[in-house]
This record gives sequence, structure tokens and C-alpha cells, in this order.
Amino acid sequence: MLILLKIVTFLSGLIALVVGLAMLVFFEKFVEINDHINRNYFVGEVYDVGAFKIERWLFDRNYLLSLIFLFSGLLLLVIFSLYVFY
Repeated sequence: MLILLKIVTFLSGLIALVVGLAMLVFFEKFVEINDHINRNYFVGEVYDVGAFKIERWLFDRNYLLSLIFLFSGLLLLVIFSLYVFY
């Protein structure tokens, strides 16, 4: 049972990392698709939030999704390495 848990943890972490990296690599393509869907989208548009200026791409859901996949994949691989080495 523990071996199955290790295999599932490793594979899910690896898949999450690959999906996150693919989304980051093809992020420009996602921006183009969003631009065709929503004509109001401009890359580099800046929001004033208090003292901070935050570019609009930080709020783009595809970018945030790719970061979530990357960090969850890294977390699962760290958990897997803890299983193996401890």
C-alpha cells in the first residue's frame, strides 16, 4: 500500500510540474487566445493598487493556474522524496 502511495505521489507531482511548465511556456499563446475572446485585454496594462503598480498579467487566470500547478507539483515531489529518503 505504501509503495502504491509513493508511485501515485510521484506521478501526480511529475504531471503537475509538466502541466505547469507547459502552461508557462505557452503562456503567450494563451494571451493571444484571450485577446481574441476579449478585445479589452492589453498585456502590460497597469493597475494602481495603493502604492503598488501591478501589471494585469499577474491577474490572468492562466498564469495563476500554471503557478498553482508548478507549486503543487513541487510540493508533491518533496513529499515523495520524504517518503523515499526518510
